[in-house]
Amino acid sequence: MRGIILKDLYEGFCIKKNLINWLASMIFTSALTAISEFMRGAYGFLLIVVLLFPVMGSTLLQMTVEQDEKAEFDRIQLTYPLSKSEIVLSKYLGGLIVQGGMTLYSFVFVLIYVYGYRTITLEDALPTWGIGVVGGVIYFAVSYVAYFWLGNLKGVIFTFLAMVGLVIAFLLSVFNIGLEEIMQVEKSIWIIGCLVMAAVLMVISYFLSLKIYTKNILEIVILHKIFMQKKC
Repeated sequence: MRGIILKDLYEGFCIKKNLINWLASMIFTSALTAISEFMRGAYGFLLIVVLLFPVMGSTLLQMTVEQDEKAEFDRIQLTYPLSKSEIVLSKYLGGLIVQGGMTLYSFVFVLIYVYGYRTITLEDALPTWGIGVVGGVIYFAVSYVAYFWLGNLKGVIFTFLAMVGLVIAFLLSVFNIGLEEIMQVEKSIWIIGCLVMAAVLMVISYFLSLKIYTKNILEIVILHKIFMQKKC
């Protein structure tokens, strides 16, 4: 399992294209908050801490699925002394490592908004950050099933549509409900509810992904046998 996790992390951060994508996203976000008064405000805080960084944490699987499809790595994995459940679990563990890293990076921005920009108090910022953390786990659970099911290309389309939908929902919430009303919501109730939902969805997500992966592997084995028979 450790080998697959390390392989996925290598593909996510050591392949030049993926590394550039990570660095560009982080540098662009940091620069945007530095030069844009709007992004230094409460709107920017919500957009970055509750939406952008939590969603970015789940992108590792997209990067690894892309590389696995190019190298037909699913077929190679069949030779490993690992069960299908261990292979899927390793994908989730690697993804959660990245999700945890983005959570810490998001917390750095919380401190910047509290002590640097003085946009929000620490008392209000921490619960809001907590909602972003559990929201990111919920999105993680959903997106991982989508990538196991749809593959890289359709998975990217899903991610794009999901991001558009989340941004629209964010804007509608802010402008229809009001920023002050959103910030004053009792966030502890939201966090508890989202934690329960995240835990349930993560378990469901894992078993759904395992079922999808098992079916896909079976199809690969059958196609390989047919190919070998025709070759003979």
